[in-house]
Amino acid sequence: MIPAKQPLVHLQIDHLRVGHRKLFPAFAFDWREGEHWGVVGPNSCGKTTLLRLLSGEIVLPRGVGPVYGFGEARGRPPERRVATVSLERQAEALAALDVYVQMRWNSTEEESTPTLEDWLGYEAAEGIAPFEVRDVTPGMRAAFERRRAPLLRALDLERLLGRRIAELSNGET
Repeated sequence: MIPAKQPLVHLQIDHLRVGHRKLFPAFAFDWREGEHWGVVGPNSCGKTTLLRLLSGEIVLPRGVGPVYGFGEARGRPPERRVATVSLERQAEALAALDVYVQMRWNSTEEESTPTLEDWLGYEAAEGIAPFEVRDVTPGMRAAFERRRAPLLRALDLERLLGRRIAELSNGET
């Protein structure tokens, strides 16, 4: 018998209440390498809360949170290596860029809208403001590009890097 691999993410809770409403019963969840999960359900059933619990974004009052089966890498703790991708996150990210995307028919006129390259570039990933002075060595930027390149290829984003964020469809974004 082949032993089961340690889960990438393990979450076990007794139950979760929001006010007087029981959101989740007691459960344990293991996410193992190679598995793909979809979280579906009606509005307000707890999908986003579950994802926020799994990503470590929220922790229950008793300190119950996910246990990650992978450690720190490149100085980043496990909880900083987990991200949630959703339409809500997309809206938050675009709002942070102060981008007006409701009127896409005017998007080509908007020269101040950043490109996908700007959005996924070194400065944005490291939180470096446009007028901030930081001691960035060529090696740091090169290391970032080596990590970024396989992700861009895997997600087929290389072809979109020159496009402005407001010109991208919801799926592309």
